[in-house]
Amino acid sequence: MKNFIFLSAFLGAIQFASAQNTVVKWVGQFPAEQAAPAVDLFNAEHAAELGFTVEYKYDETVVADLLAGKAHPEYDLVHMKDAEMLNSLAKKSLSTPIALDNKAVLPAHLKDANNNWIAVLKRARIIYYNSDLVADGEVKNYEDLSDAKFKDKLCLRQKKAQYNLGLYAFFLDVLGTEKTTSLLKAWADNTAGVPLLEKDLDEVIVKVAKGECAVGVANTYYYMRHLRATPDSKVKAVIPNQNDIGAHVNIDGVALLKDATQLDNAQIFANWLLTEKAQLALSKITDKFPANPAVTSAPVVQAFGPFKENQSFNLNRITELKDEALKIATEQGLK
Repeated sequence: MKNFIFLSAFLGAIQFASAQNTVVKWVGQFPAEQAAPAVDLFNAEHAAELGFTVEYKYDETVVADLLAGKAHPEYDLVHMKDAEMLNSLAKKSLSTPIALDNKAVLPAHLKDANNNWIAVLKRARIIYYNSDLVADGEVKNYEDLSDAKFKDKLCLRQKKAQYNLGLYAFFLDVLGTEKTTSLLKAWADNTAGVPLLEKDLDEVIVKVAKGECAVGVANTYYYMRHLRATPDSKVKAVIPNQNDIGAHVNIDGVALLKDATQLDNAQIFANWLLTEKAQLALSKITDKFPANPAVTSAPVVQAFGPFKENQSFNLNRITELKDEALKIATEQGLK
């Protein structure tokens, strides 16, 4: 009996050692502390069973290299914080399709048509207002920010900010050039007296909270951070355009690298990232929404409740439309 117990322990140790020696290497734009809960959970629960571990490295230089067309065969999987970046990677033939175990787990707008990338998280770009300056229900849609009553009271990040270009590309696709041009002209007029918001990513909500702006546009996760710091904030959130086009969403996603040495194992891990445990681990630490719509218990989902997100806009279109979006924004006077 003792010999059997010793043999079982010995074989278990061999399996664990083997798992440690086979490593899926994941690189990306998640700060290490944001990726750690999911990676640690996977390694604790599945490494011995599946025979491999996952290592993550935050490295903006590698991401920039990949986007410039330089391969990094030492990595198997990459995370990027925007669909346009992942699409650019695919266009440079540096990624390979992800084979989803359950093709229905993600809606079509949260993955590339050929699975060259898949979303693991999503966020919405929404409206915020100061409740001392704006009445509840006064602002419901992106277009409402065009009203002249918000002259010098609209806060936006700079026009070339990645997430704003994605929003303006979205407008071009769903509203058309004429309406987008008119909308951005009005936004430019209403931001004319507001200093350029360039560096501080939380500054839009901060300025709305101080009353320096009455309204602003920013991603949902900034509001979650703001509410933790200021639970009694005067800043209120509006998910826009619930009666027509829906709110614009973008994603954090992953892609398998074409030269991956652990392609099969990386496929397994990419699929695991869409499971409830992984989605909750990532969502809780980033304040972003799970990409898997079946995962509804995340704090951010509970905070914002159900809402209509636009599902007609192909996020890969940002690559095609971003230059035109920037041109229109510049011509209409946005900073």
